[in-house]
Amino acid sequence: RQQSLMAGQHAALERLGVLMENISDVILVFDESGRIADANARVTELYGWTPDEMRRLSVTDLRAPEARNSTAADFAHAKQPSGVLFETLHCRKDGSVFPVEVNSRPVQLEGRRWVLSVIRDITERKRQAADVAPREARLRFIFDRMPIGLSFRDEKGQIGRAPSELQSHLNLVCRLLL
Repeated sequence: RQQSLMAGQHAALERLGVLMENISDVILVFDESGRIADANARVTELYGWTPDEMRRLSVTDLRAPEARNSTAADFAHAKQPSGVLFETLHCRKDGSVFPVEVNSRPVQLEGRRWVLSVIRDITERKRQAADVAPREARLRFIFDRMPIGLSFRDEKGQIGRAPSELQSHLNLVCRLLL
């Protein structure tokens, strides 16, 4: 029975190791002071640091200089039971800055409190949003100036978006009917 239990634990640890090393996000474990205690191999690809080099850094060292003012508050939120999810800017070993999404929460391991962080590079997401924004603004400009009555309804049948002049007329009609 003891041998079977040990084999099960070994298999679970092996599965966890495979997940940690093959996930596309960076996984970091911080001690309560913000020092990096552990890192998966993805850090080398994203930051340029080896996992061993990362263990000499702190949460502040990862932040781009222009984003460091909120580091202490963000780390304090990460230690709360509900954890925290936020976007910020991080810095690679070569000094280049890139946007990240950080999902952090406290964990208990080996009788100690740690902060587990999953960090995702959102460079592509930000680039796509920046590409879409001018087109969306142009369409909104045209839509708001359309001389015809056109509106969109959401899945509940509520009027979601209409040219501003039509929307003000619709609002007036709704107030008169109520």
